[in-house]
Amino acid sequence: MKKLLSLVITAFALCFSQTMQAIDYTPTFTGSKSNTNRGINSVTLQSASYSGHAANILTLSSSEKTQCYVDKSSSVTMKAGAGETVTMTIGIVGEWMNSYVYIDADNNGFTAGVADDRYTPTGDLLSYSFYNNNSSSDEQGWNSVGTVINGNSRSNVNLPSFKAPEALGTYRMRIKLDWCNIDPNGDNDGKFGDFKANGGHIIDVTLQVAEKQEGAVSRIFNTTTIENNAFAQGTTWYTLQIGANGYVIDNNNGATYIALDEIKSDAGNEAQLWAFTGDDTNGYRLYNKQAGTGKVLAAPTTMNGTTGSASYPVLVDAAAIPAGYTDLWLFQTSSDLGEGNTYYYMYEKGYPMNK
Repeated sequence: MKKLLSLVITAFALCFSQTMQAIDYTPTFTGSKSNTNRGINSVTLQSASYSGHAANILTLSSSEKTQCYVDKSSSVTMKAGAGETVTMTIGIVGEWMNSYVYIDADNNGFTAGVADDRYTPTGDLLSYSFYNNNSSSDEQGWNSVGTVINGNSRSNVNLPSFKAPEALGTYRMRIKLDWCNIDPNGDNDGKFGDFKANGGHIIDVTLQVAEKQEGAVSRIFNTTTIENNAFAQGTTWYTLQIGANGYVIDNNNGATYIALDEIKSDAGNEAQLWAFTGDDTNGYRLYNKQAGTGKVLAAPTTMNGTTGSASYPVLVDAAAIPAGYTDLWLFQTSSDLGEGNTYYYMYEKGYPMNK
């Protein structure tokens, strides 16, 4: 049975006179926030090579949450393997904001832009959750991998995975909360609202790029963890759609199958939101936000007929997977549905013929 998903699912400047000029990284907006109903609570960097590095999880203090700009570059050093694909999860308060991440590759100040395709990041911008370079409208845009985003889905801070620099060393990394704006210093033109009034937030840390660890586990999704029957703060939530028609996968609410009757995803509907645990090697488990941590997506390992027949994937009790079912999934990229979005074959781990 094919389970084809589209996941709606981003040199030193030298002065040769007497001394080297220090770069002033202070952004446009500093001081106390005028809107504390939106802001960054936490930042998590997921690196396969350095998953146990404590500083890869940053939680802001109460006072830091009230500031437009927090410079933690001298106190927080996150760590990643050279050239490896990493993911960043931003935990926020509020909604209708977007996230952006920059790495100053040349140690000469942050730059940002997009390529001629209108979405591929250029300069020091590596990943973003929503942007439209059309200065007259923010009704539709893209994330940094070209996924078209509109409607309520614009309210998201889900950063696509990105690659750490190849060269070993330390870099300044900036995380920004803003609305539809890639300026590393914050929205200063007011096209879609003032940075400060919107509740914008900028955090600077240091990124140490070290040797990539052999055997490190990779992940194509931003994964979460579950503790005390709760999803981790800052969990990335995905909407899932299947097939050429883009039918939305949602909570089956105890039914024996998931009804395919919606073709427009809604990021504000918890029944349509999914989180991942696991990795590319050991497989992923999928949890539905509305159903909670006690349910997990599973399917029979034996397919009936040539198209799966009634071998439906459904949410089952996570602590009691039915006999003959599995809750571990793997993903393989597919071009069957064209270009423009990221498409995958989704199949049970250990059963590649069930794609």
